[in-house]
Amino acid sequence: MGTDSSPPNAAPDARSRRIVERGVRFGAQLGRQALELVLPSTCRLCDACIAPERDFCADCRPQLESSEARMRSACLRCGHPGAGPAGSVLPGAHPFTLDSADPQAHQAPPLDRCLRCKRETHAFDGCVALWSYDGLVRSAVVAAKYGSQISLADALGRRLARRIRDVIQPPSDATGETAADLPDLITPVPSHLWRRIQRGAGGSRVLARSVTGVLRQGWPDVAYAELLATTRKINKQAWLGEKERIANVRGAFRVWRPRCRTWRRRSLAGKHVLLVDDVMTTGATAGEIARVLKQAGARRVTVAVVARACSG
Repeated sequence: MGTDSSPPNAAPDARSRRIVERGVRFGAQLGRQALELVLPSTCRLCDACIAPERDFCADCRPQLESSEARMRSACLRCGHPGAGPAGSVLPGAHPFTLDSADPQAHQAPPLDRCLRCKRETHAFDGCVALWSYDGLVRSAVVAAKYGSQISLADALGRRLARRIRDVIQPPSDATGETAADLPDLITPVPSHLWRRIQRGAGGSRVLARSVTGVLRQGWPDVAYAELLATTRKINKQAWLGEKERIANVRGAFRVWRPRCRTWRRRSLAGKHVLLVDDVMTTGATAGEIARVLKQAGARRVTVAVVARACSG
């Protein structure tokens, strides 16, 4: 007489598994809701209560959106929103050049190259700026430099990533094709070790990682890499004039080549590098880093910043 060697109930049936899975999902949802009651989501800037899926409250959002609208007309080379007075006719001016203070400026297409950067020399090839550096944006950028505000830096990075995506790869035409030159590597502007110790683990590293996380959803080949290091302590640029800023950062950065096999996958030869920072004022730091990256073989350097200081 034959016997069945398999033990009874060797595996739970499908119905039992579904019941267990539903119980786990229900428990997780209940836990999240309980956590929201104890620790409700708050605005990253003012701590007002907000919906869990939002980063900023109804009072802060309009100011940020207004700043973003202003930057939609920015030059794609230097990132400055406007290159001359409204209505002026200047030799070689882009036909859509508008005063950055013009309330209609955001309705114009972005400038490919404005008068401001035609008379300046930049080592970087393009600039994407999310906001103008004033008011609430200034407060947000300064706060995000510190390790205690990582959630704010992460939120800024995610917003910057969406702006980068819109600028570098606009909606495709009827054929479904784009001529976008997508970045290969995303890297943060480095800080000196002593400054990182003072501020904590915030700043451009968090921004760059958040940018990478969002962009990889549509651009799976892009990679995060810390390509750069400082060679010395750098004085704060905010205290210096334009010429002093250039001298202050000259020779202050180098390409970091870790002694490991994985470096070969991070070779800069022919690569498009996306350089991420919190704010750009004169472009001296970005220009010096772009020069160093190109000396190491980078083909193109695009700068992406949360905020652009807009001089007159």
